[in-house]
Amino acid sequence: MSTLEISNVGAGAALNVTVDLKTDISAFIPERIITDFTNVRQVFRTIPQDKSVSFNFGLGFKLLGEPPIPPIEFLVNYEDIDGTKHGSKQIIDISELALQRADEGLDLRQAKALERVAKSLDGMQSNKPIKQSLKPSANSGLTVGNSLKR
Repeated sequence: MSTLEISNVGAGAALNVTVDLKTDISAFIPERIITDFTNVRQVFRTIPQDKSVSFNFGLGFKLLGEPPIPPIEFLVNYEDIDGTKHGSKQIIDISELALQRADEGLDLRQAKALERVAKSLDGMQSNKPIKQSLKPSANSGLTVGNSLKR
């Protein structure tokens, strides 16, 4: 799932944040773009420093389908803590996702590998007791137990 994130990378809180879509993407909603940004009229009262607001955007393979989605332009407006108004134009070009990995993430691959190992270990367990094949004797020099030295 791709997300659209509005992140505050400034030195303080961003107040009264608005996001206005300027590109007509109605032909791609909801089949390819999940969130209808024309309906996002919410004013975000505060986005703290180093925090984000996220929206579900779409699945990578659907976003990159045919016909191509044109670059999407947003206007982001906000006020700083002193009440000074700021704005910026942001453009998202979906075609840039074409070079991104579309396979399972590392976390998911690791979790699946651990599940396979656990299943393998379960299959190796048996209800039969393990026979001890090595029996230490007094003169063998073999010790059983903790071998940690301090």
